[in-house]
Amino acid sequence: MNELKKIVIFCLAFLLTSDIWYATDMAKELYIITDIMEEHAYTIDHWRIVFKEKLSSQQLNHIQDKLPQQTLTQDENHQRILLTSTQQDEFFTTTYHLLIPKNRQISPELIVVLEDDQWTNEHQASLHEKINVVTSTYFTELANSYTCVSAINNDIINHVNFLLNLKKTLDLTITEKQIDKTQSTNKQIIYGFTPRWDNEIHVFDRRLNIQIVSWIEEANKIIVGTPILISEY
Repeated sequence: MNELKKIVIFCLAFLLTSDIWYATDMAKELYIITDIMEEHAYTIDHWRIVFKEKLSSQQLNHIQDKLPQQTLTQDENHQRILLTSTQQDEFFTTTYHLLIPKNRQISPELIVVLEDDQWTNEHQASLHEKINVVTSTYFTELANSYTCVSAINNDIINHVNFLLNLKKTLDLTITEKQIDKTQSTNKQIIYGFTPRWDNEIHVFDRRLNIQIVSWIEEANKIIVGTPILISEY
């Protein structure tokens, strides 16, 4: 098993079982990354911020009463119940997922996702207010946050300069770099650490809090996630 696969497997297991950090500003990474992207004329085509927290039984009852109208489903093996609620605000979508395992030895989990395909001044102002409401209503200081920003730029030179500037601006230490080549795509995957924010995970003896995936062939597409990407790319 190569080093990259070890990192991914370890990180996914870690995310499922750990309370990682307390984020004093839970959207800090999103604003920093999008600012750097816009400075380099990138078009942001999707952004997402995710909040997750394991719940006690008491918290579960309290939060279930507070959530907007919910849709109930069960997973295929009937091991958990999923309550989902989606709100379409003016500038983005907010989705609430409440996972309730049938095995009471496993803690319920609340996941709230805010996302959209545009990033304007109006989005930023509205998001700041929404995050304050969501975090104060549903989460405690033990909540985990994850950021993902996807963007494109047709200028190859600018794409290279962006990566160099990202490293300089974030004081970024590259922990692992991999080239993933297939018949249909050629992407570079970078894991690193920046002191600009507190969110981090530990893999073996390494500190990680940023993952960067870039494609040169596909309109210089780039995805940046913190502390690691938790969805497929």
